[in-house]
Amino acid sequence: MQSVPSVCIWDGISVRAEPARTASVISNLNLGESVTYLGISAADSSFKNQVYYQIRLSDNRVAWVPAFSLVTNAKPAVVLTEVTVYMRPDLLTISDKKIGSMEIVAVDDASDNWIHFYSEKKIMSGWINSEALSYQAEDIAFSLYAGRILNAETTVTLAEKIDSVLKYNLYPDAVFVSLLKEIGEKEKEKLQLEEIIRQNLMRNDN
Repeated sequence: MQSVPSVCIWDGISVRAEPARTASVISNLNLGESVTYLGISAADSSFKNQVYYQIRLSDNRVAWVPAFSLVTNAKPAVVLTEVTVYMRPDLLTISDKKIGSMEIVAVDDASDNWIHFYSEKKIMSGWINSEALSYQAEDIAFSLYAGRILNAETTVTLAEKIDSVLKYNLYPDAVFVSLLKEIGEKEKEKLQLEEIIRQNLMRNDN
């Protein structure tokens, strides 16, 4: 039986007991989670012939996930700082795309100082400099945790979201902690300035 290291690039995808959309859900996979593809696939004839891959989870349970949710022969990483994406591992193939800091990716190929990646939901793929990535589990976990809070659609300000991330952070050694602190301070300064301007305008109106 094959054992192919693979990465989930679809946050919250259902893990099923059988290769069918109607099969019972036994768990979910998180964005960037590592699994083992066992080399077995099956199509769900009851739903658009959707292909499922048989996988082994980190707790050794065997289950099935939609093929589109995985990048096989890959390992997880996270982008350290915004970088330009190239079409091939060649400086002459620069594109107009960039991938941002704290983006979790699946890395499936390498060439010299270049790596090939797929972003979440395969929205973007291409080549970037290998130095732009961290493979540390704590950095990846922090990015997933922080991203869910920062990207949530609420009325809470960005500064308040960052405060929440840092207050309940379980990954204090993650490389992004100091960056978020800096962004949070700038956001607070901006809000304070906006409040001063608002109060001055109100006084002028009176």
